Amino acid sequence: MTETNKNEENLSIDTVALTENIKEPSIWVNFFLKVIYLIFLNFIIPFLGFITLLQLLFSLGSKKPNNNLISFSKKISIYIYQIINFITYSSDERPWPFNTFPDKAD
Repeated sequence: MTETNKNEENLSIDTVALTENIKEPSIWVNFFLKVIYLIFLNFIIPFLGFITLLQLLFSLGSKKPNNNLISFSKKISIYIYQIINFITYSSDERPWPFNTFPDKAD
């Protein structure tokens, strides 16, 4: 067998398996959720800008940031990390609201 034929065998697509995968509803549900989380990220990022402005105001008024906002922003950053892991297939665990919202910020 020539090198070209070996490469063609490695690149061949199993159309039966592909057809079965396309028909699998869980794949489409998972894809739909990833798109929803991706859209949701577009709302969270500007919210972080708002938190930053609030912290600036607290810093101007008291010369130190607000500890409650620090704790909340750490939780939001963990949540964003969970979303990114889910939408990039790094994790199968679905973020909030399918699991608990991050409750600890180290």
